Amino acid sequence: MDWIKRILGMKAKTGGGIPPAQRNPMALDLPNDPGATRVQRPKVRGKTPEQRAADLVEYHSQLQAKGRAIFERDRASARLAGSVKYRWRACSDSDVCPRCAKNNGRLFSWDTEPAGGHPGCSTDCPGGSCRCYAEPVLGR
Repeated sequence: MDWIKRILGMKAKTGGGIPPAQRNPMALDLPNDPGATRVQRPKVRGKTPEQRAADLVEYHSQLQAKGRAIFERDRASARLAGSVKYRWRACSDSDVCPRCAKNNGRLFSWDTEPAGGHPGCSTDCPGGSCRCYAEPVLGR
């Protein structure tokens, strides 16, 4: 991408001249944002069934770690904004597990973990990772 900037005569952005200590901590920093990275499905060609099974276990553990990281990021952001509760949001498709479907739309506290875990952190879902998310509730 730098070559395009050189051709067009554009200068590289350096952070706007604002010292790092004064930058907005809520600003999205994509390289460090857990939601910006994609967990790649493991390749299956040329592998034994045991290797495929081990790769799938690793893949699901990476998805679960990503879900936990996203939940922690969202919890920290919501608490800075003054939220004490969140509304559980499920994907509402045919792959949603019964627990997530039951929790969809219900209010939960950021501090108290519901049975089975917070949204995005559950291991009960059919794919091995939860696709639900927490929608912060502001105000009363």
